[in-house]
Amino acid sequence: MLASARPAKESVAVLISRQATAIRQALVQKGYRFRKFPSQAAWRIFLGSSDDDFLLLKYLGSENRWVLYRGNTDRRKQKELWQIIRGAIAY
Repeated sequence: MLASARPAKESVAVLISRQATAIRQALVQKGYRFRKFPSQAAWRIFLGSSDDDFLLLKYLGSENRWVLYRGNTDRRKQKELWQIIRGAIAY
């Protein structure tokens, strides 16, 4: 195997780290703030100085998916967040 050849499959931890970094960078560009929960694949997302917040979780296991829980009732904001998140991890 050549030294420059990449493994065919990334580890789950590396994949989550890359996705989380991409999501965070994309949302920070749009004015969102983050707070990471220690020892969990979970982040609280805030928009500016408002009280609107969302909880972004990475479920591991058989599903291995991202889930977004909204802390308010604004479905438009949730849809906007999903568009940013999907765009960030669609590399």
